Amino acid sequence: MRSYVFLFDLDMVLADWSHRRHFIDQEPEDRESFYAAMPNDPVIPAGCVLFNFLVTQAQVIGHAITIGKVDGAEIPFIDCLTCRPERTREVTMRWFEANGLLAPRHMHMREDLDTRPHHIIKLDMYRKHYDGKEEVLVLFEDNVDTIKAFRDIGITVYQVCESNLN
Repeated sequence: MRSYVFLFDLDMVLADWSHRRHFIDQEPEDRESFYAAMPNDPVIPAGCVLFNFLVTQAQVIGHAITIGKVDGAEIPFIDCLTCRPERTREVTMRWFEANGLLAPRHMHMREDLDTRPHHIIKLDMYRKHYDGKEEVLVLFEDNVDTIKAFRDIGITVYQVCESNLN
């Protein structure tokens, strides 16, 4: 049976981190304060509504895929790819709950010491978890380099907004 997934970036798609940007724009960067302020991220309403809609309507969407003659389709999954470090998983999941977001099936996060550019990290996540295993229907993303990288490998990407934080 073929498996489908919608992928969401987290920051600047669901969570607005602009109030913490000054921590990484200063010299030297203060990454610890940047991450410590995550619980105060306001939601991005359009992204959150879309995310919860897809989670709650996955069965209907799966039925539409099946009607569209996609062989052996099943209910699509909704996952997140984020370059937040793994050590912030607990605070990130508490943020989801506190802001009324449903839990994704998987929250893929970068390794704590991985400082590579976002598009490299997320392509590695894609290759490890999805390539040849599940069909990505769409990625919702804000980072222009990540958008280009995923489009270059044939993934449909909806550009949510622009961010060049790498």
